[in-house]
Amino acid sequence: IEDGVIKTESLGTSRLTPPSRPHFIGAVVVMEATALRGLTTTQVADYASMRAFAKLDPHKFDKTKVSTILTAINAPMDSAVPLTLTEWDLGYLRGLYASSVESYASSQKGEIKRSIREELSGKVRPRN
Repeated sequence: IEDGVIKTESLGTSRLTPPSRPHFIGAVVVMEATALRGLTTTQVADYASMRAFAKLDPHKFDKTKVSTILTAINAPMDSAVPLTLTEWDLGYLRGLYASSVESYASSQKGEIKRSIREELSGKVRPRN
């Protein structure tokens, strides 16, 4: 177990696929109650979902113009925050889970970027 993720060996490895891959077994998101003031249950649930499913650091979005639910907790009181998952959030999750778990990070990043662009442009590909 490494970083709360169980690692298992795959049968065949190459320069295109890593020798092991993580398996999602569960997640726990702990939030300070005072940080939730002014947020709806939908905002809290969507924030927790992004933290659990995507393992993103919300502090990396403090100085960006990316519209994401991950800014809801750190935003100053009375500032505008997304009401729910944004198009960026949905694109990120679609790209993350559409990419092969057997791919290296650079390949997954490419899939995530493409998915975010599609989501933001409104040209989401139908699922097979």
